[in-house]
Amino acid sequence: MNRSKCILLALAVTGLLSTAGCSASQTESEVKEPEITDPATITFDWQNAYENKLKDFMSSDKYLANKKGSIGQSMFEIRDLDGDDTPELIISPDTDLATPCEIYTYSASTLSPAGEIGNYGTFRYYPDIHILGNEYEGQGFMLGKFVNIEEGVLNEVMSYSDNTASASSGATIFHEINGEDVSRIEFDAALADFNNNFSFDAGRKCTFGEKSIHEAVRCAYGWGGALTDSQKELCRNLLTEANNNAVNANRNAAFEFCDLNADLIPELLISDGTEEGALCHIYYFSGEELIELEGSYGAYGQISFDIGCNVFYSVGSTGTSYWSLGAESFSAADYKASDSIIDCGRLFELSEKNIEKALSAGSDGTDTETDEAE
Repeated sequence: MNRSKCILLALAVTGLLSTAGCSASQTESEVKEPEITDPATITFDWQNAYENKLKDFMSSDKYLANKKGSIGQSMFEIRDLDGDDTPELIISPDTDLATPCEIYTYSASTLSPAGEIGNYGTFRYYPDIHILGNEYEGQGFMLGKFVNIEEGVLNEVMSYSDNTASASSGATIFHEINGEDVSRIEFDAALADFNNNFSFDAGRKCTFGEKSIHEAVRCAYGWGGALTDSQKELCRNLLTEANNNAVNANRNAAFEFCDLNADLIPELLISDGTEEGALCHIYYFSGEELIELEGSYGAYGQISFDIGCNVFYSVGSTGTSYWSLGAESFSAADYKASDSIIDCGRLFELSEKNIEKALSAGSDGTDTETDEAE
């Protein structure tokens, strides 16, 4: 796509026409063609092992290629869960109530199963404290646990159970922490130590399509390193400003690089938060500038990107809106999803540490990863 002629076509499912475009234009002679580096050339030790594991899973009887009734298809995610700067591989077989996520770690050139956690194919992740949580609510009771990853395996930090919801039936009420009875005040305080931290559901970021696997394994952690020095500086300045604004506004901001028009030059996505009304701001490179795409995009601070069709969309309570960046023509009515879809906008938690690590990925010839957010 010619960045001086940025075109974005959009049509909402509700029938409303959504329009967007470049906030500035330049003539062909004014735009300096940027250097292009394929992010897949920036490599990390874990990539081959994770790609092979994903393909092995697709050959297993647990793999569900499509939605089956009310049960969602298999998905996966690659995210650093223990803060050691090497991401874990998370496989979500489906969305059945009894389905946990499978977690794999990579260390010393070895892929190892860390264990399983969650239900409905997801688990709760607390990025600031690197804790994984899971809770089940039955009829009149709940039970749950918090775990971390130690030496490559899931390690239980705290378990809890409570049947306060059975009070109306005349049941004897209990509150337990690590199998021991505690008072309600002690119970609430113990859970607050975890639940007062920001968290989100993890496990289902990517579908098992060929292009989504390639993007998640080969590109997602290398986009920052594929930028030129001047492009990195533009991103650094913008992300630093966004981080300061997020801290002042107490927002759980995040960011991610994603190539929305298949030109090997990524767009920078900055997420305002995780509530439904939170937007995902999209910035593109134009010469020596990083410009925000006009319009409002995303819901819950992210967009869903169909790599196979170069279409991105957001799903909210009022419906689904679709856009295509740089397409000659696009109609939501004619759109048919491919098998390669990724939720984008919240791969990296917005912080000074993550800004520098994301932008320096592969720059010193060694593997470099980051702590992530939703």
